[in-house]
Amino acid sequence: MKKVILFTCHEASRTGAPVFLLELLDWLHNNTAMSSCTLFLRGGPLLDRFAAASPTIVLDEIVKRRGSPESLTNYLELPRRLAGRPKDDPAQRATRIIREKLSALNIDLVCMNSIGSALLLDCVEHLSCPKMTFVHELETSICNWIGVQPFNRLVDASSQLVACSRAVASNLTENHAIPAGKVITIPEFLPDSACCQRGINHSPLRDQFKIGADAFVVAGCGQVSLRKGADLFVDLAKEILLRNLPKSIHFVWIGGIHDNRLMTWLKHDIAGLGIKDYLHFIGETDTPIAYLAEIDIFAMTSREDPFPIVNLEVAYLGKPIVAFADSGGSIEFIEDDCGYVVPYIDVHAMADKIVSLIHDSNLRRSLGQNAHRKVMNTYTRERIAPRILEIIHRFI
Repeated sequence: MKKVILFTCHEASRTGAPVFLLELLDWLHNNTAMSSCTLFLRGGPLLDRFAAASPTIVLDEIVKRRGSPESLTNYLELPRRLAGRPKDDPAQRATRIIREKLSALNIDLVCMNSIGSALLLDCVEHLSCPKMTFVHELETSICNWIGVQPFNRLVDASSQLVACSRAVASNLTENHAIPAGKVITIPEFLPDSACCQRGINHSPLRDQFKIGADAFVVAGCGQVSLRKGADLFVDLAKEILLRNLPKSIHFVWIGGIHDNRLMTWLKHDIAGLGIKDYLHFIGETDTPIAYLAEIDIFAMTSREDPFPIVNLEVAYLGKPIVAFADSGGSIEFIEDDCGYVVPYIDVHAMADKIVSLIHDSNLRRSLGQNAHRKVMNTYTRERIAPRILEIIHRFI
């Protein structure tokens, strides 16, 4: 009889943890005889691709079908909505329906992807099978996104925690006193979809923003948020453009808007600084590689980022990376041969390194080649996914 794995995730967005899960599901489907099902708190633009990979259940959709006038868009409200609510509350009814569905599936293992899965524990905690959690988050996200109490409940329910970087593992053991034996580090991997997208013949980037073929492009990526450092990217652009370099330089940010208020102020600042012709926000796209292929240097401006998949994508494309120290797992990939690591949120120092790369084409090429070689030798799905499967086999 086939083993059945239930995967859980907070949403099906084009962000790190869901992309990781989608790629893992695809690999497991092609390389094992296991069956799987995926439970989401809410949907997202990748939901159709998840549904093509395995059966999916979305709590938010069931809540709406059971008579709730609103969705669980603000999923941090879920614990409050469930706690002490009448049994006929739509969220309570949806949770009971899901529990019944899952109980009938004879699930052998629950793999909870991201600490956002803490908000789905009421749906899966009754299952008697082992549970493990992929942790893609660091301390600020734990405290300010999910909260320590739901996180502790997730940890208690998990037999194994898989950290996506050494930075994540250290945070779990040092700040949460989780025994080292309960935590294993397995890094994120380069999505296979990124390799496929590289074959796209034309990127709209330079045409769309009227960027000359000889102009330099510095890119940032992620949801427009303080955590991702979108505001620091604007500061970086200002710092470099005010140096009046002889070369034309453009700055592009790829990613959807997470914080509308922040985006409003960023637009205000860009206009006030007079740099709107050189700083471009592309928004969310399903072909980010097509844009990243046209850049020259990648600026990882995150304040906190466990192990950004985008670093692997730009490395695959042969682009050097400049990141902040003490911001998470970027340094674990960059080391001393794929770019530069500068002091934490020191925009001036980051600008210095980017300018040095702009002026030195040989160094830029060498660091980019190192990055490509490293990602292909160590961080492909074919190298990382079997390590995850080995952990799964410890339980089933």
